[in-house]
Amino acid sequence: MRVIFDRPIMIFKSEYNDRPIYNMGMSKKDQNGRYINGYMLVKFKKDIELDNMTKINVKENWVDFYKKDTQTIPYIFIADFEIVEDEIEQISAKTDFDKNGQIDISTDDLPF
Repeated sequence: MRVIFDRPIMIFKSEYNDRPIYNMGMSKKDQNGRYINGYMLVKFKKDIELDNMTKINVKENWVDFYKKDTQTIPYIFIADFEIVEDEIEQISAKTDFDKNGQIDISTDDLPF
């Protein structure tokens, strides 16, 4: 079973017994219209390591589970993804600044 992600997701990292544990953040509105946050366990291929609060675009995934005693623990296995660059980094990478820190806009670049 696959999950369709229509936007980037935030991955949160924690440690348990010196091993990384990853969760994805989720939110929804409750009956009163307030947002509530939740988390779901995600796993990656063996050698993948991500920093806490990394945004990714998921390309390939499936729902899986493991058993702990009599409890079934579901998770999403993310087989392929790409890291989403921070929007601020994207803007600064695409923008030229002059020596005073002002944005250098050439009229040649304008579409009109």
